[in-house]
Amino acid sequence: MLEDELVHGLETDPEPKNIYIVEGEYVRTIRRKMDARSVPYTMMDEYCLRTSMDLDRDAFNVVIIMNPLKLHKEPAKLRDFIQNQLIMLQGRFDAIAMYYGLCGDFGWGITKWAADNIDTPVTVFHDCNGDVCDDCVSVAVGGHKKYCDLVKEYTGMFFITPSTATLWNEYPDPDTREWEGFYESSDDYMRDMMSWGGYKYALRVDTGLGERDIFEPKAQEMSAKLGLELIDPKSPVATCELADDIYNRSKSLLKG
Repeated sequence: MLEDELVHGLETDPEPKNIYIVEGEYVRTIRRKMDARSVPYTMMDEYCLRTSMDLDRDAFNVVIIMNPLKLHKEPAKLRDFIQNQLIMLQGRFDAIAMYYGLCGDFGWGITKWAADNIDTPVTVFHDCNGDVCDDCVSVAVGGHKKYCDLVKEYTGMFFITPSTATLWNEYPDPDTREWEGFYESSDDYMRDMMSWGGYKYALRVDTGLGERDIFEPKAQEMSAKLGLELIDPKSPVATCELADDIYNRSKSLLKG
């Protein structure tokens, strides 16, 4: 859900770099976004990632690994998956940037865990107060406190970011179809959930990132499917500040 922020960092960084995307089941959308922004990259075989990974040691190299979105539904499995992944990757990179928020509050401080258990520094999204961002909306508005202020001002609203809108149809997990037998589609199920929660409006939180040509129609389509009226905040609330921050902090950890 934070791939727009990653693409933004890569696109706006003027330094020459080699970008690699590790082959896998979940790379389709980030490849589409990189291609649309004319950000060059090379595909890397997963076997290469786990073995030789013969990169130019005199160059600035970025290796992108996309994890399954469905792990968000089971925080304990997400935690175990990431810890095992970091153990496997340690020592192979100068720094690892985790483009995650709290992800359902899975109960661990990733940077502290990494400092105690592996020999590679790990960065994560956090605001100027040092608080880890709750989720993609928290990142989009500048952190935990600003997110809380937004929720207080726009109580009972569903927040739509560019990534939320354009990836809405990517959300349903074919292995988890809890609506079957009760609803004709997942849209009907989600619309009832919004109604039960008292949601009437969807607030557009536009960071200016992502797939600009389809954001507006997708936001309209998504809000209509959920039975919500799409509205804009009274004043701008979105920022790329934390997207820039995690990229720059991670880059500052590079050796040489």
